[in-house]
Amino acid sequence: MAKLLKKCECGDEAKTDVGKTRKWDKCSHSWTVRYRTAGGRRGKQREQSFKANEKQKAKDFALKIDYDKRAYLESFVDPKAGEISLKDFTDKWLKHRRLKPASVRKYRSLLNKHIYPAFAGRRMSSLSKDEMRDFYWNLPLAGSTVASVHTLLSGIFNTAVEEKKLTESPVKGIDLPEVKTKKIHVPNLEQVEKLYQEMPGYLRVIIPLMAGCGLRVSEALAANVKNIVQEDTMYRVIEQTGRDENGVTTVVPLKHRGEGDFRDVPLPAWAAQAITDSVMEFGTNDDGYLVQPSRSGDYVYHVSISRPWKKAVKAAGLPQSFTPHGLRHFYATKLLASGVPLTDVSSWLGHNNVNVTYRTYRHYIPESGERARRVLDQTFETVSTTPRDVMTKEPVLTSC
Repeated sequence: MAKLLKKCECGDEAKTDVGKTRKWDKCSHSWTVRYRTAGGRRGKQREQSFKANEKQKAKDFALKIDYDKRAYLESFVDPKAGEISLKDFTDKWLKHRRLKPASVRKYRSLLNKHIYPAFAGRRMSSLSKDEMRDFYWNLPLAGSTVASVHTLLSGIFNTAVEEKKLTESPVKGIDLPEVKTKKIHVPNLEQVEKLYQEMPGYLRVIIPLMAGCGLRVSEALAANVKNIVQEDTMYRVIEQTGRDENGVTTVVPLKHRGEGDFRDVPLPAWAAQAITDSVMEFGTNDDGYLVQPSRSGDYVYHVSISRPWKKAVKAAGLPQSFTPHGLRHFYATKLLASGVPLTDVSSWLGHNNVNVTYRTYRHYIPESGERARRVLDQTFETVSTTPRDVMTKEPVLTSC
C-alpha cells in the first residue's frame, strides 16, 4: 500500500503513526507518498513529493495509487513513467521503428518544424487533450498536413500507452480541421499525347505508364519489362525509386506497402506498345529496368526530371504548376466517368483507403441518382398507391 510520510525528524518523538502525522502537520517540510509499482515487493519503489500544505492532495494521490493497483493490476501505469519528455521518448521511438528513409525524413521535418517547438521538453504525462486540440487547430497549415502531424503523434502516444507510460493517448478522439479538397487540373487527351512526344526519349515511357496505368511518377521510373504479367494484359507494380539512408537513389518498396507487396493494374495497348518501343530503341539494363541507372549506379529520382518535364508541360499548353501527378488524375477521372467501380480504381491507384479516392474524385463520378430512379420506377410500376378497400368505395365530394 502507498504510505504517507515526511522524511524530516519532526515526528520521531511520537510513538505511533497517528502521533507522527499530527506532529508532521505542524512542521513546514514536504509530504512524501511512497509506493511500489505493480508486482508487490518485486515492484520498484517510487516516491512523489507534495508541499506542506498539500496533505489532502498527497492522501488523494496515495488512495488513487492503491485503487489503480487493485482494480487494474495488469494495466497499472506508474505516474513516474510518464515524466519522460516528448522529445526523448520520440527519439527512441523513431530509432526502434522499421521506417523507410523517406518516412524518417518526413517525420523529422514534422517534428522539428511543428511538434518540438511546442512540446519538446514537456513531460508526456503533462499533455492534456484540450491542449493538443488547441495545438492542432492553431497550426498555420493545410488540413492534410495537420492530419499528418496527428498521425505521427497518434503513433507516438499509442506506443507510450502500450509501454505503460500513459493511461490514455491525449490525441485520441480529437476532431481535426477539415481537409479541403484541392482543385485538380485534368489534361485532355491531346495534351497527354503532346507530353509523350516532348519528353526525352529515355523518359517518354513514363507518360503512358502514369496516364494509362495510374502509376505514381516514382513507380513509373522503376518500370521493368519483367513486370508485364497475365499474358501481357496486366502490369505488376512492385517497387518505386527512392533514396536510401545515404541519399543514393535506388529501388525501394511501394508506398504504403512492405517488401514483396505489389498490385496488378490493367495494361492498355498504348502503354504496352510504349514499353515495346522503349525497349527497341533504348534497351534495358541487366535487371530489366526501362529507365536505366546512371553510370554511378543511381536510378532516376523524380526531382531530377524537373527540367525536361517543365519543357514538355509548356509545349503541351498546360499550366506551369502541372505536375506528373496530374496524369494520375487523368487516369482516375477517365475510368470513374466511364462507370468503372470506385473500389477498383482505388486499388489500381494504390490508395490504402478508398475514402482517399472518393474525396479526391467524387465530383467526377457519374450521377447515379437518375439511374437509380429509373430502376426503382421499373420495379414498382405495377404497384398501386391506392388501398384496395378505398378503390371499392364511392368518392367523397366536398364543397368549397
